[in-house]
Amino acid sequence: MSRKKKKVEEKMSDQQLSSLWFMKFKEAMVHKAPYTKKWTDYLSAYRGEYFKNQNIPEYKSDQVSNYIFSIIETVRPIMLDNDPKFEALPRQPEGLEFTNDLQQAFMYEWDRERMSTKIFKELVHSLVLGTTVFFVPWDSEERQVKSIPVSPFNIFPDPLATSIEDAEYIIYASYKNVVKLRNLYPEKAEQLTGGQVKHSELVHDNSINSKVDNQVLLLEVWTKDFEEEESVINDE
Repeated sequence: MSRKKKKVEEKMSDQQLSSLWFMKFKEAMVHKAPYTKKWTDYLSAYRGEYFKNQNIPEYKSDQVSNYIFSIIETVRPIMLDNDPKFEALPRQPEGLEFTNDLQQAFMYEWDRERMSTKIFKELVHSLVLGTTVFFVPWDSEERQVKSIPVSPFNIFPDPLATSIEDAEYIIYASYKNVVKLRNLYPEKAEQLTGGQVKHSELVHDNSINSKVDNQVLLLEVWTKDFEEEESVINDE
């Protein structure tokens, strides 16, 4: 974030800061709403719910055949019939000697993270929604990267962004049980109060629905540090 913006946020109270990012979240949610509506319809069609005739009696059979599901489930295994072949290409001639080591490292990470299994599951989002998201953080305790699938429904980028690279912020929204959050943030335990799920599209666990109590909307925000970028440019 910019130096001016950073100083302003440092002067904000926790409540003011949370209100600021909740407002940003609502703006991003409104901007993303048309995609969310389409994605919901697409998933309903894949699951066979979209064309289901709700007006016929229960004893009558549904005459709709779900070809969407059958086609996707036929294509999915074929797409992962073979593991990908990694090819590291150097930008400079002096990097040529390291390409083989990098290729071996990529193959090792692919197997270690069991990416074939993860991607097979996430291919449903790729083929139905056209969007798949993976979060690849660095685990400082295990000293290695992790590959975590993230539902596209839970990602809210900056509405003005044209790509991930030029987004000023990205918000990951999810629901967490208030007890878990109190254990994670004991210093804020008294301020945390659970409620019901208001945004059901953020919840993809069948055991959770909008009637579950003691859930808290959790917003994880990543913002660009323009002050750091400015420092790097000046150093160059």
